[in-house]
Amino acid sequence: MNHVFTLLVIGFLGCSSNHEARTPREFIEKYSDAWQREDVDTILNMRVRKKYPDLEIKPDLRKTIEEYWLGHEKEEIEQSIKRRDFSYTAWTKTTYVSEREHDDHIHVDVQIEGARSAVVLVRDGGLLKIHPNPSLFR
Repeated sequence: MNHVFTLLVIGFLGCSSNHEARTPREFIEKYSDAWQREDVDTILNMRVRKKYPDLEIKPDLRKTIEEYWLGHEKEEIEQSIKRRDFSYTAWTKTTYVSEREHDDHIHVDVQIEGARSAVVLVRDGGLLKIHPNPSLFR
């Protein structure tokens, strides 16, 4: 009975944390895997959400705006997967190469079928998330 409970707990933890990445290598592997599995929810959970820290917005309006952008982003990912466009193709073939840690972000060098590229990850609590605007970082 204890073994069954342990297996259930391990299975639950494994399923609930499939998008949690604490290292850049782990992030790239999990993010690429989510694209390969066409797991839109995991892809969304691994991205930085749009935030409006400098704007005074009423809580109900802020929630409406955030829900709108989440729905919009989800639709973009679903369309990318459906069309098998550049984002889908690139992320399904992306592998980790190296990383450079900075104070507020991490540059991660990746390889996409022989071509080099880079992404920017930021910390969100103890987890890493991909930043939607890497050009904001040097």
